[in-house]
Amino acid sequence: MASDPALQDTRWGLRMVFLDNLLRPLEPVMVLACASLYAGGAWGSFRMAEAMVYLLYKLCLMGLDRGVIWNFGQVGFQEHRREVLASLRAVGLVSLVGVLAMVALSLLTSQSVKGLELGTADLLSQAASIPLLALAELMYQASINRRAMIARIVGTDILIPFLVFGGGWLGHAMGWPLTLSRWFLIGNLANALLAATSFSRLYAVSWREWIGPVLPSRTLLRYSLPFLWSELLNGLIMRLDLMLVGEFAGIRAVEIYNVIIMLSRTLQGIRQSFESLLLSAFSRTGNRDFTPDLRESLNKATWGVMNLLGLALFLISVWGLTFLRVLHPQYMDGFWALASISAFVFLNSYGDLSAVMLQGLGRSKEFTMAQVVGFAVNLSLNLLLVPRYGIFGGVLALGTAFLFQGTMCQYFLWRGSRRLPWLWPQVRSILLLNLILVAFGGWCALLSSRTERIVVTLLAILVWGAFYLRRIRSQRHQPNLPEMG
Repeated sequence: MASDPALQDTRWGLRMVFLDNLLRPLEPVMVLACASLYAGGAWGSFRMAEAMVYLLYKLCLMGLDRGVIWNFGQVGFQEHRREVLASLRAVGLVSLVGVLAMVALSLLTSQSVKGLELGTADLLSQAASIPLLALAELMYQASINRRAMIARIVGTDILIPFLVFGGGWLGHAMGWPLTLSRWFLIGNLANALLAATSFSRLYAVSWREWIGPVLPSRTLLRYSLPFLWSELLNGLIMRLDLMLVGEFAGIRAVEIYNVIIMLSRTLQGIRQSFESLLLSAFSRTGNRDFTPDLRESLNKATWGVMNLLGLALFLISVWGLTFLRVLHPQYMDGFWALASISAFVFLNSYGDLSAVMLQGLGRSKEFTMAQVVGFAVNLSLNLLLVPRYGIFGGVLALGTAFLFQGTMCQYFLWRGSRRLPWLWPQVRSILLLNLILVAFGGWCALLSSRTERIVVTLLAILVWGAFYLRRIRSQRHQPNLPEMG
C-alpha cells in the first residue's frame, strides 16, 4: 500500500479546512452583489445555464475525481500517477461531448422556460467552461493526497468568484460589453491554468506524458463509474425543481429560488470542505468494514459539522429576512424557503457524512442505490408540490429527498456492520448546544428593537463558542465513545 506520512497530519487538514471556510463566504457575497444588479431576467438566465454547466462537468468526471483519491491508498505511487494521467485524458475527451450536450440542452430549455434569454456567444462561453471545470477539479482532487490544497482554495474561493462575479459587477458599473457568461469563461480559464500549474509541479509531468492511454484501469473504473450515475441522479435532483419552478412560475421565481439554493449550498460547503479529506482518510487503510474506530471518526466529524450548521441556522432564523430585504425586496418572498432548506441541511448531516463513509469503504454501488431512492422521492414530490406551492414546494421536495437518501446511507452502514452510525455522547452534545441556540432564538423573536436583537445575537454566539471550545478540549482526552443502544 502507498503511504504518505504527511497525509496523516490532521493538523494540516484542519488548517486547510479552516482556510477554505474562511474564504468561502467571498463567493456568496460576490454572487449576491451580482444578483441585485442583474435581477429581472438576466441573472436567472445566467444561473440556469450555469446549473447545466455544473451538471455536465460533474458527469464528464465519471466519478474519477473520487476514484483518484481512493486509488492512492490502493497502489504504489508510480501506478497511481499513471492512473491519474489516464483519467485526465479520458475526462478531457468526454468533456468535448459535454460541450455538445450543453448546446442541445440550452436549446430545449429556451423553449420551455418563460423569459429565458441566452445569446449564442453566451451559450458558447458557458459550454467552453465544461472541460476547464472538469480537468481542474480532477487535478485538484489528485493533489489532495499529495498534501496540496492551497491552489484549489485560491482557485475556487478567490479566482473564480473575483473574476466571474467581481468582473460582472465591475463590468456592469463601468458599462463594459462583457456579459456574465463571458466572465464565467475567463474565471474558469484562470482556475484551470492554476490547477494545471500546481498539478504539473506535484506530479512532475512533462508535456510528452499528456499523450498516452485514455482509459484508467478496470479496478479504478469499477470503483468510479457508479459515481457517474450518482452524479446524474444528484444533478437531476438539484435541477429538476429548478426547471419546474421555471416552467410554472417563470424566470423571476427562478432568480429567487437560485438565491435560496445558493445560500443553502454555502451551508453545505461547511460539510463539503471536510469531504475530500475524510474520503482520503476513510479509504487509506483499504478496509471495507465499518469498524468502531471509523464510526468514532464519523461521529466526531459530524459533531463539528452539525454544531457549525446549528449556529448558521440560528443566524438565518433571526436575520435571514433582514438580509434578503437588503439584498433585493423581491427575495423576501423566499425567507421561509431559505429557513426550511437550511433546516434540512442541518438534519441530514449524519446522512451526508455516512455517504462519504460508504465511498471511503469502496461501497459505491450502495451509495448509488441511496441516490436512486432520493431521486425517486424528489421527482414524485416535485411533480406534486411545485405546481401548487412554487418555490416552497421545490424546497420541500429537495430537502425531503436528501433526508431519504441520507437515511438509506445510514441503513447501509448498519446493515454491513450491525452498528448504528451514531454515538450517544456526540448526539447528546449536539442537542445541548443547539437547544441553547433555540432558547436565544426565541428570546430574539420577542424583541422589537434591532439593537437589542444584535446584542442578544452576539451573546448567543459567545455562549455557543464557549461550550463549543470546551467540548473540543474535552474530546482530546476522551477515550473511545460508548455505543448507542
